[in-house]
Amino acid sequence: QQGMCNFYAPGPNVGRQSDFYALGFTGGYNLRLTDAFALDFNIGLGYAWLDYYQKYTRGSDNSFYLIHAKSKGVPTITQIGVNLVWKM
Repeated sequence: QQGMCNFYAPGPNVGRQSDFYALGFTGGYNLRLTDAFALDFNIGLGYAWLDYYQKYTRGSDNSFYLIHAKSKGVPTITQIGVNLVWKM
């Protein structure tokens, strides 16, 4: 799994950008409620690596300049879900 997100923080022209990568395993359980309905639970556990803090500032020419960055890798929950299943 890979992604990117951008944030604009209120204040003196400061923005933040982050990249992330995740790898892991997913498991689940299906709980039957009736003959037609069931609940499906799933969870993904893995390792995520992210640039969790990149701070940019806007220059006088409207270009953004990187002024600070940090990276970190952590074991984490990569996804979690509960779904209602309707069997037709």
